Amino acid sequence: KLYPPQAQAIEAGLLDGESLLVSTPTASGKTLLAVLAAAKALEKGYKALYLSPLRALTSEKAEYFKRILEPLDVKVAAVSRDYDSPEEWLKNMDVIIATYEKADSCVRHRSSWLKDVGLIVVDEVHLLADEERGPRLEVTATALMKIASGAQRLGLSATVTNYEEIAGWLRAKPLLSNWRPTELRECVYYDGRLYYLNSGKLESEEVKVVGNPMIGLTINCILDGGQAMIYAHSRRTSESYAQKMAEIVGALAIDREGLRRDAEMIRAEGRGLEMAENLASCVERGVAFHHAGLTYQFRKIVEEGFLQRRLKVICATPTLAAGVNIPARMVIIPEAKKSVRDMSVMEYKQLAGRAGRPGFDRVGYSVIIATSKRRLTTYVRRYLSGEPEPIKSNLLRRVSWAILASMSSGLVESEADLEDFMASTLLKIQGLYDPGLVHQELDFLRRIGIIEPDSLTLTRLGRRIAELCVDPITAILAKRISSVKALEEDIALIAVSASPDISPISYEVPLHMIDSFTSALERLGWSAEGREMEIIGKAFALKLWVNEVSEETISNAYGIAPGDLLILKENAEWVSSAIAELLLVLRNHKHALYFMELSERIRHGVKPELLQLCSIEGVGRVRARMLYNSGLRTVEDVAKAPLEKLMEIPRMGRDLAYRIKNSARILAGLGGEAA
Repeated sequence: KLYPPQAQAIEAGLLDGESLLVSTPTASGKTLLAVLAAAKALEKGYKALYLSPLRALTSEKAEYFKRILEPLDVKVAAVSRDYDSPEEWLKNMDVIIATYEKADSCVRHRSSWLKDVGLIVVDEVHLLADEERGPRLEVTATALMKIASGAQRLGLSATVTNYEEIAGWLRAKPLLSNWRPTELRECVYYDGRLYYLNSGKLESEEVKVVGNPMIGLTINCILDGGQAMIYAHSRRTSESYAQKMAEIVGALAIDREGLRRDAEMIRAEGRGLEMAENLASCVERGVAFHHAGLTYQFRKIVEEGFLQRRLKVICATPTLAAGVNIPARMVIIPEAKKSVRDMSVMEYKQLAGRAGRPGFDRVGYSVIIATSKRRLTTYVRRYLSGEPEPIKSNLLRRVSWAILASMSSGLVESEADLEDFMASTLLKIQGLYDPGLVHQELDFLRRIGIIEPDSLTLTRLGRRIAELCVDPITAILAKRISSVKALEEDIALIAVSASPDISPISYEVPLHMIDSFTSALERLGWSAEGREMEIIGKAFALKLWVNEVSEETISNAYGIAPGDLLILKENAEWVSSAIAELLLVLRNHKHALYFMELSERIRHGVKPELLQLCSIEGVGRVRARMLYNSGLRTVEDVAKAPLEKLMEIPRMGRDLAYRIKNSARILAGLGGEAA
C-alpha cells in the first residue's frame, strides 16, 4: 500500500512524466517515487540519473534500486570519485546513482550517455543553500537540464520553504505533505516538563527526570523500549556525551554478546588507535559516538549496530543527520548550536525529522533542552513555531566554477550562451545574478591564462582545469610550482595543501614544524592571505603520512582523526595528480613526474623507494617496508624469491606468501606460478 504522499505524487502525474518537487518528511517514501519514475523512464528507452550528496548515501540508494529493479534485469551503477573520466562504460547501465561531484565531472567531460537520460533526480535539494556543495549542485543540475532538456525532473527534500522558487528553477510542480509514518512531537524540556505545541497552543506535561536532563530523558526512552540519538555540536562533545551515557546504559539489559562482537570489529579495524579503543569501550556498553573523524568502517559498524537495535544511543554530530537513514525514537538536542553559532531552523528540522522509527515507534520525539525560562521561550518561538530558512543560491561565491563547467560541457561558446546558461540558474531566478561580477570573473580567468583573450574559448590549461574539476587557483599554484627551480618535499606538500580543493583539518601543529613550512611557503612565493596555519596543518599531516608514520601515531600523538586523515589523503592524492596534469600542459615534465610520484606516495603512505613494492597485490605500506628491510626491494626481487623467504616476513603465512609472489611474477612478466 502506498503512503499518502506517494499516492499524491502519482495523482500529480509522476508516472506520466510530470516533473515534481517533492517536499515531505523523512521516511515518507520519497526514494520509492524515484524508483517508480525510473521504471517508467526505462520503459521509454531512457536512463535514470540520481544525484546524491554523499558516497555513503550513493551506496545506500544503489542498494535500494537494485533490490527492486535488478530482478527485472535493470542494470544499476553507483559512481563517485575519479573526476577525470567521462565514464563511457555507464552507457551500458540503466540507472546511475552519482555523487554531485561525479555528475559534475561527467557533465564537464561531455559523457555521451547524458543525452539518453530521461529522468534527473536531485536528492537533498535543500543543499543548494550549502556554501560548499550548493554551487556545484546548482551548476551541475542546470547543465543536466539543458543537456537532457526533455528529461523528467524530480527534486526531493524534507525541508523546502520557498518551494515555488525551487520548483520554478526545476520547471516542476511542487508537491508538499506533512504526512509521516510515525507521529512527530517536537518538544522543549525545561525544569521537569516537556513543552510542545498543540494546534498552535503551548502545552506541557510533567516528565520524571533525575539529575542531568540529557541522561534522564535518554534512560526513560531506553527503559520504554526505544533508542535515542543525542545531537552534539562538536566531535569532542559527541565523544564526551557517549562516555557519560555508556557509564549508565552499560548497567541496563542490553545485547552484551552482540555488542562485544561489534567492539571487537572496531578494535580489529582500529589496530591501536585511541579513538577506536574509546569507541569500542562505549559500544560494549550500548552507546556510540558518530562524527566525520571516524573512518567509514567505524561509522558502518555503528550504523548497523543501531539499525539492528543492539546500540541504544548514538551521540552524533550533524554528519549523521545529513547522511544515511538512521531514525531513533527520541532525538535529544542538549545545545541548539552548530559549532559556535546558533543552529538554523533548517538544521533543527533535519535533526527532528530523524525522530520516530517506522515499524517500531508510534510517536517520535525531538527534545531541545532549555536551561532557562528565557531559552524555553526562544526555542519554542524559533524552532517549534518557526519555518526553515528559504533555500538561497550560493553561486555568487563560485561564479568561476559556473563559467568553467558550462564552457567545458559544450553548452557555452559565446557570451550570449553564457548569459543564457546563467539565466537558467537558481541565482537568476532569485534575482541575485550580477552580470558585473560575471565579467570580473571572466577577466580574472583570462588574466591567469584559462580563457583565450579575445573569445570565450578555453585554453589548453583551462580545458584541463575544467576537466579535472579543480579550482582555478590550483592553476595559479601549478604555474608557481613550474617556476620553482629546486622542488623539495615540503614545497610540494605546501603547494598541494594550498589548493582550495582540499578542506582544512583541525588539530594542533607542533611548534617546531611551523618555521620549516613557513619557509616552504616563502620559497614557493605563495601569499596565504591569512590561511598559513590551515595550509601548514594539511601539509604537516601529509608529511607524516608519506614518511610512513603509523596511523596510530598520527592519531594518538598528533590528534589527527582517522576520518580526517582519510579524506585528506583522498583529496590530496587527487590534487597532486591534477597538478601533475597541469604541469604537463605547462611543459614542465620534470616537476610533473615529481607530482605524479607524490600522488602515488599519498595513495600508499610511503617513501619513494617503496612505491614499486606497493604495486604488488596484498602489499600495503607496512608489508612493503618489511619486504624492503629484508632485502626484497623490487617487484622482480619478490617474484624470484623462494616462498620460504617470503614466509620469514612477520604475519605472512604460506597462502599469503604465495599470492604475493604470484602477483609479483605477473607484474614482472614472468607469468603466474602454480606453487
